Amino acid sequence: MDDRIIEIEKNISSLETSVKDIRYDIARVREDSNRGDETPSWIKTAGVFVLLTVFANIMASVWWASKITSTQEQIIEDVRENIDEIEIIKDLNHEVMLELNRLSVILEGMDLGN
Repeated sequence: MDDRIIEIEKNISSLETSVKDIRYDIARVREDSNRGDETPSWIKTAGVFVLLTVFANIMASVWWASKITSTQEQIIEDVRENIDEIEIIKDLNHEVMLELNRLSVILEGMDLGN
């Protein structure tokens, strides 16, 4: 009977060791699975850096587009002013030519009268 009790104690000890090993393995698998869900910090840092770079690039693009638009509007305004001035100059030139023509007719009349 003592042999039987010793055999049972050995089996119980072996089972306890097996249970401890199984619990250790379960804990290790849980830790590994939790680590698998974690993204490495360098990837997170790189992702944040990429997002900030894209945001900065978008802001720079918007700024350049705004600057180009305002420059185009200024050029269009300058061209309109120049066109208006050219038309005014043409009208003044036409009036000056008419006046010169009238004066030359008057001068010719004075020359003929002498």
